[in-house]
Order: sequence, then C-alpha cells, then structure tokens
Amino acid sequence: MSFDKAYQTYLQGDYAGALSLFQSLAEQGDARAQYQLSSMYFAGEGVAQDVAQAETWCRKAAEQGDPSAQVHLGWMCLKGTGSTHDETEGVKWISSAAEQDHASAQFSLGFLFHQGWGVSPDLVKAYLYAKLAAQNGDQNGAQLLAQLTMILTDAQKASAETLLESRRTV
Repeated sequence: MSFDKAYQTYLQGDYAGALSLFQSLAEQGDARAQYQLSSMYFAGEGVAQDVAQAETWCRKAAEQGDPSAQVHLGWMCLKGTGSTHDETEGVKWISSAAEQDHASAQFSLGFLFHQGWGVSPDLVKAYLYAKLAAQNGDQNGAQLLAQLTMILTDAQKASAETLLESRRTV
C-alpha cells in the first residue's frame, strides 16, 4: 500500500476508504499520511470531526519535519484550536516550516511579524518573509509584500534586502 494509492482514493471521494488507508500508513510512521489523516479528522471527512485526533496526528507529522503539518499545527497553537493555546509554540512550528522554504509558512510568518501575533511586531521581518513567500509563488505573500512596500521606508526595505541576501549566502 502506498500514500499515492490512499491519496487517489481520497481524491475520488471515498473518504472512508482513504481514512482506512491513511490510518494504516500513519500508524507505520508515514508523516504525509499522518498529516492527511489529521486533515480528515479536522474537517470531518469520512469520520466524525475530532480536533483532538487531528492535533495528535498533526503533531506526529510535524515532529517528523512535515512542513504542511508544522504550519497547520502552528496555527492550531496560535488560535487555540486544539488542546494547546501557545503563541510561542505556534510561531516555532511555522518558523520551522518557513526555514524549509514552505511558501505558506513564509507568508504566515510575514503576517505574524506584521501583526505582532506571537512575536514582537517587526515590519522588516514581515517584508523579508512576505518576499520569500512571493518568490516561492504564494499569492498571499505577494499581496502582503505589496502592502509592506507602500509603508516601509527605503532604509527598512534595504535592511530587509540585506537580511534576504544573508540568507542566500548561508
């Protein structure tokens, strides 16, 4: 059994069948299956909605480094959707995914720095992460970058570009 077969079953709308396949793979430690199983529990697809189960499986996938799971778990922590309402932990998970060049995580981190949610407000870092997200094709990142471009000073933009350049040389 493979993840691809389970995902095809899911795409065909056979949620009960997909749930069974993902469950088996997830129990064997497949991070992608753990995250997909988490998503199904979170949305109530093929199973009664169960946020606790969603968080459990999402955390397992996040701990294995799955960036999509890290972003989802981060938002769960930030919003207090699961058992944990911990903004610091939420930012940690989203940051981990952003460091893996996950565009949605980069946008999320830019948004958090822009809003000062879970972090001190920092428009330079918001610009940096919005630009990374935009460069990775994230439309929300491009929109945030456009907003920030209008409000940042030239010195702030230059500072963000310096940070961006230093990331490329590491």
